[in-house]
Amino acid sequence: MNPQTLIETCLARGIRLWTDGTGALRFSALPGAMDNALKAQLSENRSALAAHLSGRTDLPLNALQRAYLAGQAAEDLDLGGIAPLYYLELAGERLDADRLDAALAEMTAVHAVLGMSLAGTADGSPVLRPVEGPVPRIARIACATPAERAALQARMMEGTQDPERFPLFDLRLSRLAGTPDHLHILIDLTLLDAHSGALFISELLARSRGAEPRPPAITAAGLRALEKESADDRAWWHARLADLPEAPALPLKQPLHELRRPRFGRVEGILSAPGWQTLRDRAQEHGITPSACLGAVFAETLGIWAGSGEDCLLSLTLFQRPGTHPDRDAVLGDFTNLLPLACPVRAETPLAHMRQVQERLWQAAAHAGCSGTEILAALARHRNRPGRAAAPVVFTSLLGRGSAGPVSLIPEGMTQCAALSQTPQVALDCQVHEDRGALRISWDHAADLFDANGLAEAFSAHLGRLEALAAAPDWAALPAASFRTPAAAPDAPRLGRMPPATRPAFEAALDAGRIAECWAEVLPGFDGRRDIGFFEAGGSSLLAVRLQAALSRAAGRDVPIHVVFDHPTVLAQAAAFSPKPQPPARAASRRRFRQMAQSRDSTTRG
Repeated sequence: MNPQTLIETCLARGIRLWTDGTGALRFSALPGAMDNALKAQLSENRSALAAHLSGRTDLPLNALQRAYLAGQAAEDLDLGGIAPLYYLELAGERLDADRLDAALAEMTAVHAVLGMSLAGTADGSPVLRPVEGPVPRIARIACATPAERAALQARMMEGTQDPERFPLFDLRLSRLAGTPDHLHILIDLTLLDAHSGALFISELLARSRGAEPRPPAITAAGLRALEKESADDRAWWHARLADLPEAPALPLKQPLHELRRPRFGRVEGILSAPGWQTLRDRAQEHGITPSACLGAVFAETLGIWAGSGEDCLLSLTLFQRPGTHPDRDAVLGDFTNLLPLACPVRAETPLAHMRQVQERLWQAAAHAGCSGTEILAALARHRNRPGRAAAPVVFTSLLGRGSAGPVSLIPEGMTQCAALSQTPQVALDCQVHEDRGALRISWDHAADLFDANGLAEAFSAHLGRLEALAAAPDWAALPAASFRTPAAAPDAPRLGRMPPATRPAFEAALDAGRIAECWAEVLPGFDGRRDIGFFEAGGSSLLAVRLQAALSRAAGRDVPIHVVFDHPTVLAQAAAFSPKPQPPARAASRRRFRQMAQSRDSTTRG
């Protein structure tokens, strides 16, 4: 019996297994649940169970994590060259740095993913791999002025351009005389999704205060092993590519494809606890889920801002943890999927609009058994826009996550001072989550894309509409929303009406000399040999994506990623660029790197 099957057998009998981080196998059982036969099986498989439960093995990346990696590397993509990050700054009275260090050490022993960094396997496939070495510590920062403390956020976010760094999070404790302590938290979203980030922060502070949460009886690797792709769901989406609308036609300050390494900013507001309770209750009276209600108001706001009544395409963030394991919501990792959402922006009444949006949400969620990033990549190719952001406006709801109720990003006893997220190929991400009974609404956005006044007006209208819905006793009688933003010029660029990027016509083949120059751009110390394989020469999955970008610039057109992997040497790539390309050097390499091809083409948020 394999370890996961044995764990599931124990759970069915009311027996929970876990490891305490020292390699010892622990269990708790209902009276009479453990018999001699099962006890013998556990004893016989003790080592395998402990290894499985500790998660000390390579963790393959899912499609969205691969897309993050590729998007960070490829600056030639729309909104590319951006590290996927979440920053949170919390204030609290005197925090004990030593106890926080001890709590982090405990968590690293319990949650193996915290001790991992990005690496490549022997064939170059990206994975999260356990790192042997000292447990990360929390940096202590003494600040002399408020400005010095405020500058920490920018310094932390700018120091994250190496995706293979360790650890993939950064924790700092700053102290400034006469003020509460601040805990600065930066998480690479390749490591932890938003749900896991909230769990990480909450458990860290709870352990530092003496709590001893029971470790989950399944690991990130165990959950990843339960993930399955649905060919039926993939076919369902592909059959509808031609019918999906464009992204909302929001006015921009400059074309999306001209922006490189944008600055990100946040606007946010709070719907009071009584207002949020009333809004939620009223929606549920009409059979509307809170997320559908909030998504509909966001879509309505986008339609008014864009000056269009047409349906628009959003990306819907789903936190999908596979299986039915009772501890699955307590596992740290990234289990995010991103699905296209063809969203109406208006209807005859607000209630009718919410019902339409809810139906679309349910329809998308019912076909979530495939990679949404790959569907969005297929949509970009279908529209002859490879590398373009097909759905750069995102709706992310953290409502209702976790078996114990909604997960809060702000733990008890702490106050949020600042927060910001950024991800490749995302222009605007509307995030909603509960905060001590109130609703916090945030718009994280590429600040260089949007007119600041126009965005502020749209956000204010969004929050105002939620307040109006909370106050209105009869949604059917509520008038349509309206607001005015600064007028855009008729020929101003718009988000959902971007033409395909053009490249110079490609007429001449790349010769081996020019290809070797591209290799030298991305491989430090490349000695110019033309018969050595890319990975043998020191390449990695990340560098392979950079080589693809360099070859595309040299060729004057998009070069498919499989050219890099199917033809592993300079000479083989030169042959591939000749008028009569030679067959791949190794047929196995085509299968081996197909997922990297998808990764490069499918870069988008989460």
